[in-house]
Amino acid sequence: MTERADQIVRFLFAQLMADFERMPSAHAQHARNAEQQGGLSGAARVIADYVAGMTDRFAIDAYTRLGGQD
Repeated sequence: MTERADQIVRFLFAQLMADFERMPSAHAQHARNAEQQGGLSGAARVIADYVAGMTDRFAIDAYTRLGGQD
């Protein structure tokens, strides 16, 4: 299960870094602001926090919705 969780988290992070608009609008705006102020590392922190706050079920659903493969 640890490998699966790692796969899901990495996928979500990559997808959200590639397109902030795949997050709810408030989070997307926060990521854009963070990127303007701190570059990609600023946006990465916002996205990492967003993914870390997901429940397991929400993360799995987001993974599926964003095109993750089982």
